[in-house]
Amino acid sequence: PASPRPKFNRTRTFNGTESGTNSPDHGIDLRALTAAKAASSFLALRGRKAKLSFLCEHPFFEGISESLLEKLASQLRRTSGRGGNILEQGKELDASTDYLFLTGTAGTGSFVKLEVLYDGKVIAALEDLAVFGQEVIFGLSRVNLFSICWASGSDKGLWVLPRDVLQGHLAKASHRDDRRLLTMKAMAKTTSILHTWYLEQPSSIRLRLFENAEQS
Repeated sequence: PASPRPKFNRTRTFNGTESGTNSPDHGIDLRALTAAKAASSFLALRGRKAKLSFLCEHPFFEGISESLLEKLASQLRRTSGRGGNILEQGKELDASTDYLFLTGTAGTGSFVKLEVLYDGKVIAALEDLAVFGQEVIFGLSRVNLFSICWASGSDKGLWVLPRDVLQGHLAKASHRDDRRLLTMKAMAKTTSILHTWYLEQPSSIRLRLFENAEQS
């Protein structure tokens, strides 16, 4: 008979133990860890189990198949910034930015806060379990729609998934539903930020935007 599929608990904090790495990963019990162990181990996210647990907990990947999460977990990488903008509005992604960017949670002891800028003005903030870069990664735009920079006092560490890895898996027929769901989430995230920017514009500018839309 076929081996049972792994079961993941999406309501617990991140699993970071390295024990049993030479044994099969079926039946991973995320509840076996205490919150303290999960919090301390998250900072390094060493091992496939910890990375898998992180993706299971991240809202952007809620509802995604376990098989895709397992594949992506092995490709999850840590990156550190040096200040300045992480992404530049109006620019295409290059070798250093060709990723889907993910943040962790302050509850694990790592404080990450980012600012979203449009035309040089801060229009939103990203903190716990956020995602950015999705509008290019999922083909909604050829260039970055926003600039993303570190907020004052933020830790400069992010988790990233390479675009070619993500798109390679999503191009397979077995992950058609995952591709559809993630694209919808990417669109919703991007639209939400644009909506925030729109509401902050003077009413005269908003009216002109609608007039331009009708003429296009």
